[in-house]
Amino acid sequence: MQSNFFQGTIPPNLASLKSIQQLDLSSNNLTGPIPKELEKLRYLRYLNLSYNDIEGEIPNTGIFSNASQISLIGNNKLCGGIPELEFPPCPVIKGKNRGKLKVIILLSIVLPATLLVLGTVLLYFLVYRKRERRLVAGFSSMPKRFNKLLRISYHEHHRATSGFSPENLIGSGNFGSVYKGRLEKHGNMLVAVKVLDLQKNGAFKSFKAECNT
Repeated sequence: MQSNFFQGTIPPNLASLKSIQQLDLSSNNLTGPIPKELEKLRYLRYLNLSYNDIEGEIPNTGIFSNASQISLIGNNKLCGGIPELEFPPCPVIKGKNRGKLKVIILLSIVLPATLLVLGTVLLYFLVYRKRERRLVAGFSSMPKRFNKLLRISYHEHHRATSGFSPENLIGSGNFGSVYKGRLEKHGNMLVAVKVLDLQKNGAFKSFKAECNT
């Protein structure tokens, strides 16, 4: 099977050919590691994987324990194996480097997640402050004639409507509810108190429009 332009990795299921004695896959375009399953082929007497692009650690048992029965030349990315093959040793990640690797992996996961949370909180804060400034600007832009009107505290409104009791509810709309009440400090003046739901879009515009009519 040499020089057939085979591509891809060496299939591990070659180990199912238990009686095979020779296997020549040289001069192809094979990549990836050498399957350790090939160590189990007890009757294999010759293995030629030379001049491919395979990589990784060379097994060292089975046929791989006899340098005269295998050929791996032309695969510069291989390492390890028995000394007779004269391949460089495989790099070993020491404990200190493992610790650094764990820290790097942890930071690569935690840091983006933390930045995402902080970004979300900051965006929410900016949107909330912008909306708050709009409400303040809206109230400050009301006509000056309203400064001459009665200024009633929330406590007085609450007391006048018996705590915004359902019994005093006159009606409700898209942006709030209207309650009837009597202002004790102003001669039991009968008033209608509208409670706006400013969480709804358009509530403030509706209130401003009513004030201008």
